[in-house]
Amino acid sequence: MKSLLTLIQRDSSVHQNIRKYKDRLFTPAAKMCVRLGVNPYGVSIIGLLIGLVSLGLLFVNYWYFVIGIVISTIIDGIDGNVARITNQITPQGKKLDFAVDLTLSLLTYSVLVIWLEEPLWIIGLNLFGLVLLLNKLAGSPLRIFPGRLWIVLFVVVGLPRWGLVVITLYAVSMYALLMTDIARS
Repeated sequence: MKSLLTLIQRDSSVHQNIRKYKDRLFTPAAKMCVRLGVNPYGVSIIGLLIGLVSLGLLFVNYWYFVIGIVISTIIDGIDGNVARITNQITPQGKKLDFAVDLTLSLLTYSVLVIWLEEPLWIIGLNLFGLVLLLNKLAGSPLRIFPGRLWIVLFVVVGLPRWGLVVITLYAVSMYALLMTDIARS
């Protein structure tokens, strides 16, 4: 169980390798933002706004929603690069980035539940929210990913239900790991 926890943590070697490739991919766009005078906070807010607009587009055209949520997710990957390039890495920026990602994760999940007209999935959303809350109250022993990327990956290939399944299973596994960690304490 410990190796699974180590594997999924943000400071794991798997995460570091993913970040290395992500940085290579997003650095040119981040440099363009810097040249245009957009700071990391601005990049995060732009990503949030595009994400919010894309959620409304789901009820107009599924593929417009897909394009918007993908653009928003890409922008979410750029803000950290802009912060590193401009040497503006701050605790507030990390909190804003996490808040934007969490907000769009939960809203995307919620809007998909409404759009699919399958209210049973709200159980998974509630469990995910409970895990995040309990983790915070326990002093954040788990570094939990908000999960938007997983939903987006399934949405892009036209399988939004599978995105909800994955997030629900992730929430269940995080709940089990969190309860195990709390029980050991």
